[in-house]
This record gives sequence, structure tokens and C-alpha cells, in this order.
Amino acid sequence: MVPQGRSAGRRRRAAAAFFAAAALVFGTVACSGDGEDTGNGDATEFMPAGDGRSSYPLKITTSVGTAELEQRPERVVTFGGVPTEVALSLGIVPVASDDWTTYSSHLEDDGAARIPQIIDPVESGAPTEAIAEADPDLIVYFSWKDQGRDFDQLSSIAPVIVYDSTDVDWRTQVRDLALATDLGDAGDAALQKNDTAMAGIRDEHPEWKGKTAEFISDKGGGIYFESYGGSTGEKFFHSLGFTSPEVAGKYNSSNSGTKNQISTENIGELDADIIFVYCSKGMPTLSASSTFQGFEAVKKGLVFPMEYDDPDNKEPVSVAVGLRQPGPLTEVWLAEYFERLLGDKVAV
Repeated sequence: MVPQGRSAGRRRRAAAAFFAAAALVFGTVACSGDGEDTGNGDATEFMPAGDGRSSYPLKITTSVGTAELEQRPERVVTFGGVPTEVALSLGIVPVASDDWTTYSSHLEDDGAARIPQIIDPVESGAPTEAIAEADPDLIVYFSWKDQGRDFDQLSSIAPVIVYDSTDVDWRTQVRDLALATDLGDAGDAALQKNDTAMAGIRDEHPEWKGKTAEFISDKGGGIYFESYGGSTGEKFFHSLGFTSPEVAGKYNSSNSGTKNQISTENIGELDADIIFVYCSKGMPTLSASSTFQGFEAVKKGLVFPMEYDDPDNKEPVSVAVGLRQPGPLTEVWLAEYFERLLGDKVAV
């Protein structure tokens, strides 16, 4: 069980991150009086005041297409996980989003609980009808496939920023949305807050530096290497001072999925100092492997099963989704989660 308490060091780090971000945020408030009009009515509860750094009309271009905004948006719909988190990090409350509660329950205190409408996915394409009903003037959408079709359909409703890869850097998304919504100062604050928090955690744990860490899954149907070379999971571990085991170099984003499956005879490739396992109860395949049970990580208690089939614990799902698609808030939450999980188990 993961301990829930916070150390004094964590409280100091949280305070430092808060004041660093607050310096920028309060600076924004002080100079925003002459900025863009935020509009009237209900829009003010969803969109903070602008800072005057963006000029309209403006264009936001991704690999999928270009969003053209004639004026500052007031009602933003987000869909696809990271776009919702990016909006929340800027102080924007989306007027509708996909169901964040199933994979990012830790975002509740960051404003997610105020999102008034949850949009269910559809079997094919974007849920255009539900998105249109939310009456957005900007849509930020993550598309798994058929990006061109999704872009065309959603563009008929409102300007749309579409991203097409799980490895799109969330920092790019923060900058794009901050520009689109005239929240450049809030974007700078979100980036600085994340940098401060992550650096604080990394600096408090020099024992992590150089240790190999990996994220794998064992759901009974095979073993999959999730923190493959160049993945967001690998980048996250590196940001905390960890390195990758040699096996990570065998994979990259172009051969993820079934090609990341580790055969039983190759389980020995998974040897690492620290192993996080997203699994069904009991790690069915790994528990039966004498090779895996011989790893030093097993003997030292540095294998951490995260059982997703416990109905009373949403953390494993949040961790798995977060490592695949981290955002500015989830990244810090993950670092704190692993800090609690590891405790003082890692020797220098």
C-alpha cells in the first residue's frame, strides 16, 4: 500500500513551487486590466482574464491542420486527456471534456470537478454531436486515428486544434493553448511550476541518479515493455535522474503495440534496478517466471505491482495513463507518487 503522508521536504517543495508560480500569476493580474475583454455571462466562470499578449485574429498550426481564431475564445471543449489537463493548468475550465474521472481522478482538485459536461466517446470518429451541443468557440482534440476526418468534422463546429501523437510534448500544447486564449503569462507560470516541482523532487533523491527504471505491463496475455526508447514514460524517468535499461533501445514509437511484447524466453531482458508493473492481480506471468524471480530488483523489494483490477484503487490506471500521456499536472503527481512508493528503498 502506498503511504499517503507528505514529508516536510515535500511541503517545502510545494510551497516553493507555489510562490514561484504565484509571482508570475499575480504579475498577470496586475497588468491584465488593459488586456482582452473576457466577455460577459457564464463564460467568465470558464475562462480567466486575458493578459493582452495575444492579438486576434491568429492561427495555431499543428501537423494535422490550422485553427484560425478571429477573436479570443471563451468556451473551450477538450477531448483526449492531455488537452483537458493543459487547459486546467492555465486556469481554464473546459465547458465539456471526455471522462477524466476514469483515468485522472487526481485532477479533481485542479478544477476538473468543475467541468459541467462529460462527453462519451463514440465507436468511430469524433463525438461531433455532443461537442456541438456544448457550444464551443474552440476545440482542443487528441485524435488516435483518422486525424484529417476528425479535423474536418470538428472544424465545422468551431476552430479546432488537433494533435495526432501520444508523444506530442505537453509543453507544446501549453504554449499553443496559452497563445490561443491570451493566457501567455499563465502558460509561463504552468511551465515554471512544473520545472520547480520536478527539480525539487529530483534534487532530494540523488540516490535515483543512474539507476535503471522501467515500466512494463503484465495483464495475463503477455508482457509488454511500456517505457520504450523515446516514449513519454522513458522521458519521465530520465527527468528524475533514472536511466533506461538496455532493452529500451530495442523499441521506439514506430514499433510500439504488439511489437513491444516480450516473449517468455526473453524475460531476462527486463532486468533493471527498479521495475514498475501495471498488472492484473498477482502479476500472473511474471510471478510464474523463475528468471524474473531471480532479479535483484525482486530480492531487494524494488518491483512495484500496480494492480488495475482493484475497484477501490484508481491510482494504477492513473499511473499507466499518465506515463503514456503525461501533462503538466500529472507529471508532478506521478513524481510524488513514485517518491512515496520508493521511500528509502533505493540505496545510493
